[in-house]
Amino acid sequence: MADIIFEGLLQIVITPFHADGTIDFRSVDRLTRSVLGEGASALTVLGVSSEAAYLDEEERRKVIEAVQTANEDAVPIVIGISAADTAVVAERAAEAQEVGAAAVMVAPPKDVSKLTDHFATVAASAPGLPIVLQDFPSLSQAKLEAGMLAAVCREVATVAALYHEDPPTPMKIDAVRTLAPDIPQIGGLGGLWLPWELRAGATAVMTGFAFPEFMAATVRAALAGDLARVFETHDLALPLIVWEAQPGVGLANRKAMLVERGLIETAALRVPIVPPASTAADAADLASALAHRRERAA
Repeated sequence: MADIIFEGLLQIVITPFHADGTIDFRSVDRLTRSVLGEGASALTVLGVSSEAAYLDEEERRKVIEAVQTANEDAVPIVIGISAADTAVVAERAAEAQEVGAAAVMVAPPKDVSKLTDHFATVAASAPGLPIVLQDFPSLSQAKLEAGMLAAVCREVATVAALYHEDPPTPMKIDAVRTLAPDIPQIGGLGGLWLPWELRAGATAVMTGFAFPEFMAATVRAALAGDLARVFETHDLALPLIVWEAQPGVGLANRKAMLVERGLIETAALRVPIVPPASTAADAADLASALAHRRERAA
């Protein structure tokens, strides 16, 4: 696998399930191949929106294998390995390196006094493997200031990029870049604030958004210095971005849209979410509206 460059779209591959809750590997294959055709520069497996916390270790391995098979070495793969126990994260890092991951994504420990030790242990278990630090307090319950993020990048050489999901993300990206200008910054949270993250200095976005081509095009425009195009592209997709960003039901909405697009068979979840009865109809309406917006913009 080629070395990873933290630019463009690092698309999170969600985990499709059959109605009975088992993993739908045919849909994993179809979704992965679709994402590759929509401009992803890398794939992220077993992120939060992949419902990784609801998969056992064997299921995790099978999902990784399915995505790798569909990817056919087309783009680098980032594997999410976060867990509360540092020893578990370290073991997963070693396994990820063994199966050819280009990088791993790791959330910080809840106890921020153990931040450097946590990442140093993970780094030692997979020497040379790049680590993406996921700054997502809603998940980790660890509140990290910009100085702490910059410090762990200095102290653990393989912490190679920072993934920002602690709003206001543009301000934090700007603050970290001042302290650690050589560390790539990745926007997140479904791309909701992507134009401003890019303006602050992010060079990539990591999201499982149901229409990846919009995220990829937005970052491309920013890297080309075309700020007007950044906002035009983001604006086209904004109703869908906002719909997916709704707390509590965002993942259900995303899966409903992927069903609407014919990329997965069911919107079944393992996350304990009860989506509104109108979710499938909302997805159809939004997809239709997007098609009309595209036609008008062409």
